[in-house]
Amino acid sequence: MDKIKIEIGNNQIWVSVDETCDVQGRCVANVIIGLSYLLHSEELEKTNHNTICKVFNKSMTILWPGDIMYNSVLLFLSDAAPYMVKAGSVLKNLYTKMKFVVNLILLTS
Repeated sequence: MDKIKIEIGNNQIWVSVDETCDVQGRCVANVIIGLSYLLHSEELEKTNHNTICKVFNKSMTILWPGDIMYNSVLLFLSDAAPYMVKAGSVLKNLYTKMKFVVNLILLTS
């Protein structure tokens, strides 16, 4: 984690959040940033826009403890699940320079 923090530093980043469920029904959100660093992975009790927003913000506090650099998050990439689209819309209010992009390639996986 320290290596990621040092390499990212104060640079602008892109963020991708992908959620998956295993055969036992456990859902996990994975947050990837920058040069494809897995920043954070967290098991979710349920999957909705609130839990995605929380894991997104928690990930940013891991990267920038003490002071999230809201203006340095430029891109949020996710699939087209309705809760992801809603999370992107909500997060754009905090991360005002961030663009939200739906990755159509993720729809086929």
